[in-house]
Amino acid sequence: MVVIEDGKERPIVGVVVRLNNLVAITGKEGEFAFKGIRPGTYYVEIDGQSIERGLVSVDKLPLKLELKADEESGISLGFLKSSTLRVRVINEEKEPVNLGGIYFTLSNGEENFRLSTRENGEISVPNLRPGKWTLRIDGDTLPRGFVIDNQTAELELKSGSETTIDFKMRKKSEQIIIIDSGVL
Repeated sequence: MVVIEDGKERPIVGVVVRLNNLVAITGKEGEFAFKGIRPGTYYVEIDGQSIERGLVSVDKLPLKLELKADEESGISLGFLKSSTLRVRVINEEKEPVNLGGIYFTLSNGEENFRLSTRENGEISVPNLRPGKWTLRIDGDTLPRGFVIDNQTAELELKSGSETTIDFKMRKKSEQIIIIDSGVL
């Protein structure tokens, strides 16, 4: 088990690794082992309390393993510094909109989150896996008479970074159409 930082790997010591109901703890080189395992389907998980704060796994956990008879299997678990996303709903003057309950969906294809603005019109999402994400606003949750022009944002979250994205809310343009019916 390693942390990947700036293209280099360093082992993580003392992490509790679970294989279904079995437990192992990583050694000096980040290694761990389970012996005498029967063939079958297993799930590898990490005890979040035992790993350094602010790290996320490269692969989504739990990791599914299929073990076969008389065969040794090895896995390598890598971790990265997590990313933080901050979303702000602002007005046309680029000031925060004090409005809670505007919903967003955040997805990277494997993980999906439903998010809601706090009363200050902001959302903060820590511990995200670095990579490509799509953030989409649920336009039905905007106040009546308001719109956001760009309802979707494509993001590239970097390891260990904080990214802020603003969604500009404006009053919807209204047109009044007068139809002459010819009768008064």
